[in-house]
Amino acid sequence: MKYVPKGIRSEWSRAWTETVQDCLHLNDVTSYSYLFLLTKTCLRIPPSNIRSRKEKESFSLNLLKRWRGSLLTKNNKSKFEERVALWEELVQFSSSLPKEKFTTEELNKKRVVQMVADGRLSAACASLLCDALTEPTAENLSKLQDKSQDNDSELVLKKLRSFPKGSAAGPTGTRASHILHAI
Repeated sequence: MKYVPKGIRSEWSRAWTETVQDCLHLNDVTSYSYLFLLTKTCLRIPPSNIRSRKEKESFSLNLLKRWRGSLLTKNNKSKFEERVALWEELVQFSSSLPKEKFTTEELNKKRVVQMVADGRLSAACASLLCDALTEPTAENLSKLQDKSQDNDSELVLKKLRSFPKGSAAGPTGTRASHILHAI
């Protein structure tokens, strides 16, 4: 899901905030694992048999309530057991989907078409001309670390707002727009 639907933004904000607070206060691997799972499990694309926008919002709202522990299912006694159940449901759903294999050219074409649909024509043109990703070297790592020295909250908010519309998600599935909708 590219954007958090308006009808569930308050619940998304609560779920995001609780999960980030767990990371800050507990500072353990499990908390960070839950942070990485949050977007993938709760903002996933609803099943194809759900057609209306209202039903799709209801599906996502149900997932968020289960994540927060306010709606437990399958005799789960805690929100943590429910989070594991949500992940298992996602894995089961994903494994039931047909595996599509695309060539690099097909993937690039789909990406460019999506950028054009989002109205990002400059980005679409640039992606047609760009080189591959840079190599993971010590020099490139130090450049990234130098850029991440500032922890000013206003600067972070400014940078989040500077992301173009439709920016891609990272490996966790979290987009800049997801974070903006949570804060």
